[in-house]
Amino acid sequence: MQNTEAKSSFDTSIQPITEKEFNNLRDFMYSLTGVALPPSKKSLIFSRLRKKLETLKFTKFEQYYEYLKQPNRDAEIEYFINAITTNETYFFRHTKQFNYLHDVLFPSFIANQTNFPKKEVSIWSAASSTGEEPYSLGITCKHFFQNNPSWRFKLYASDINTDVIQQAKEGVYNERAVKYVPDSFKKKFFTQEILDQGGINQKKYKISSEIKKIVEFRQHNLLKRFPVDNINIIFIRNVMIYFDKQTKTKVFNNFFDVLAPKGYIFISLSESLSEFEPKIKSMGTAIYQKV
Repeated sequence: MQNTEAKSSFDTSIQPITEKEFNNLRDFMYSLTGVALPPSKKSLIFSRLRKKLETLKFTKFEQYYEYLKQPNRDAEIEYFINAITTNETYFFRHTKQFNYLHDVLFPSFIANQTNFPKKEVSIWSAASSTGEEPYSLGITCKHFFQNNPSWRFKLYASDINTDVIQQAKEGVYNERAVKYVPDSFKKKFFTQEILDQGGINQKKYKISSEIKKIVEFRQHNLLKRFPVDNINIIFIRNVMIYFDKQTKTKVFNNFFDVLAPKGYIFISLSESLSEFEPKIKSMGTAIYQKV
């Protein structure tokens, strides 16, 4: 009896992902999103998809790959993308860029109103993850434009991962996420809550409805053109590093098409868009302006 149980347990266990299985799933992910997974992500795919294979009673990743390719698998493909895409961020990441917005860029817009006849600024957080970046932008806009009430601002936020969009809409964060938020902003734009999570009380911070209502979230694949034109500022940080040269060019052209004349693109400090000059010019601190 014990031998039978042991054999049954072995038969239903998930087998290690093979090189061929990894390559198939990697190529499938690339075709969907343009994200190029390096070989080092093999263990990540195994760990993030293992429970799904158990639920489907699959023992091999080959079975899951074939399952994904069947017709009418939109919901499963959405799960696959959500499971693989990495999302880790916090409020006011790369603080210097938000300071540049508040202290340099916004004042220059006010000073050159001929470029803004409607007194309206539009911003797109193009890989918004769980919302820390677009809400940081919202706080920055709210703080600056309170002294310029005739001006309006519009914030768009998008991500390919529908799970993180839902989290962003809820707007509840842990202490780590708000570690760089100034105390004055915490008091004004957040409410503290103590939530019971598995018998452990944890301090949480909920973004105010004042900020939440000014950010419009939507699901979007960067391989496609964003359905809004003449955007003044695009934040696309910590994303380009996952694209190969061909995909990066396609994504950049999608940004360039919707960017307003003399508009700005903000990327992460570890990235560069120098290969796209002279269409754009560097303004320092991983900031580029459309020429």
